[in-house]
Amino acid sequence: MQLIASTSEFHTTNQVVSKSGDDRDSSSVGIEAPSETATSDYKAIIYMDLNGGVDSFNMLVPMHCDGTNNFDLRYNMTVDEQYLAIRGSIALDKASLHQIDSGGGQPCSQFGLHRKLTKLANLYRNEEALFFANVGYMTDPDWKKTKGLTFGHSAQTTKIAQNNVGDAYADTGVLGRIRDTAVLAGRKTSAVHVAKSRTVLEGVKGISTGPVAVDVDGISEFPLHILTDAPNFLSQVNSLNNATMPDSGFMAESWSSKIHQTFSVMDELGIVEEIDTATTFPVKFGNKYNPLADQLKMVSRLQQAALQRGVTLDFYSVKFGSWDHHGGVLGPQDAMFKKVDDALGAYVAEAKAIGVWESTVLVQTSEFGRTLYPNGNAGTEHGWGGHYFSIGGGLKGGKILGKYPHNLWEVMKASGRRPVPSSPWDSVWFGIAEWAGSDDLAKVCPHMGSFDHTDMFDAATMFRLPGPTYPPN
Repeated sequence: MQLIASTSEFHTTNQVVSKSGDDRDSSSVGIEAPSETATSDYKAIIYMDLNGGVDSFNMLVPMHCDGTNNFDLRYNMTVDEQYLAIRGSIALDKASLHQIDSGGGQPCSQFGLHRKLTKLANLYRNEEALFFANVGYMTDPDWKKTKGLTFGHSAQTTKIAQNNVGDAYADTGVLGRIRDTAVLAGRKTSAVHVAKSRTVLEGVKGISTGPVAVDVDGISEFPLHILTDAPNFLSQVNSLNNATMPDSGFMAESWSSKIHQTFSVMDELGIVEEIDTATTFPVKFGNKYNPLADQLKMVSRLQQAALQRGVTLDFYSVKFGSWDHHGGVLGPQDAMFKKVDDALGAYVAEAKAIGVWESTVLVQTSEFGRTLYPNGNAGTEHGWGGHYFSIGGGLKGGKILGKYPHNLWEVMKASGRRPVPSSPWDSVWFGIAEWAGSDDLAKVCPHMGSFDHTDMFDAATMFRLPGPTYPPN
C-alpha cells in the first residue's frame, strides 16, 4: 500500500502515466551536474536575516564627527551630538562602544560598534568586514516613488529577500537570481535554507531548482521502520516514479519529479551526517540556546559537504530574531548582539579551518530599520533605512560604504518620522553578484537602472579577491 501511495497515478486522476523506461536525470531534480567547462572555483554566499527590524542606529553609532548640519541653525550640532539629542534615553554611552575608523567619506572619522559586537569589531579592524550605511528597500531614487514598500514584518521581509517589483522575475529571490545565472553558465550550485527562509533562494522556474530545507540536525531521515520491513523500498519508489513520456499529465510528472528530487537530495546531502566541526560552536551557554550558532554550524558542515560534492557556487539562508523591540530595547539588544557575535566568531573560526573563509561572504539583512526617536516605552517603532554589515575573508573591509546621514533630523522624512534610505539594496547585491560571476546584473538588481551607476557598490570596491570567471555559455 505504501508503494502504491508513492505513485503519481495514486495522486492524479487525469490519465494513466506513461513511463519512458529511462532513469530520471539528477540535473532536473535539484542537483545540477557540472559542465566540462565549469571553473573549479568555490564561492559561497550566506544571507543572514536579523528578522523583526533590528535597531541598527544602536549597532553603528557616530562617535567623532566633523562639521555641523545646515538644516536649522537651532540644531548647530555634529552628527554624534544629534544622535545623543534624538535618541535620548536609549542613546549608548560612547565609552562603552568599540571604536572603528570610518575609512573616509563619512560625516564621522570614527564610529562605535555596540559593546557586545567584539568579534565583529575585530573583523572590521582586520579588514574582513564592511558596513553599508543607511540602506533600505527602494525602487526609485525619489523615495516617494518607491513601489511595494510596507512597514509590516512579513510583507517587508519578503520584499527584502526578493528585491524585485514587477512581473519579470515574480516570486524569485535575489540569491536565486544570482544562482540562475550560474546554472546557465554551467556551474554546479547548491541552495539550502536552514531556518525556513527559502524566499531569497528561489530562482526562475525551469532554470535553477528550488532550495532545499535542512534543519540544524541535518537531513530528515526516512522512517526506519519502513526500510527495515522493505530494504529495497526507496529504489522501488524511484523506479515507480521514473521518467515519463511527453503525453503524461503535468500534475503526475510534477509529483514524480518532486519525489525523485527529495530522495536525490537526501542521498547527496546525507554525507553531512558524517561531518563534524573542528570548532566548538556556542549553541548552548548554561540554559541559554543560541539558534544562530546552531544554524551557522550546520552551514559550515554543509560547506564541507559541498566541497566533496563538487559544488562551485553555494547559497545559504539563516535567520535570527525577533528584533522587534517596541519597548525596553537596550537589554534585549545586549543579549541578542552577544549571540550574534558569538555565532559569527565560531563560524569564522570554522570557515578558516576548512579553508572557505576567503571564498565566503555573509550579508546581514533585516526587513527595515527603526525610528531614531524612542517611543514612550524606551523602544523604537518600525523604520526604513538602516545600517548592515558583511563579513568575509575576501572583502576589502575596514570601511563604511554608502552615506551615513549628515543630518539625522533631515533624514526622518517618511511617515512616522522614519529615516529615508540613501542607498537601495541593489547597491549591495550589485557587487556581490559581480563577485559571484553573474553576467546578468540587471536581472539580479532589477532596480539598478533607476539609480546612478555610482550608487552601486561594485566588486572592485567591496572585494580584494576577484570572483570566478565564467567561461562563455
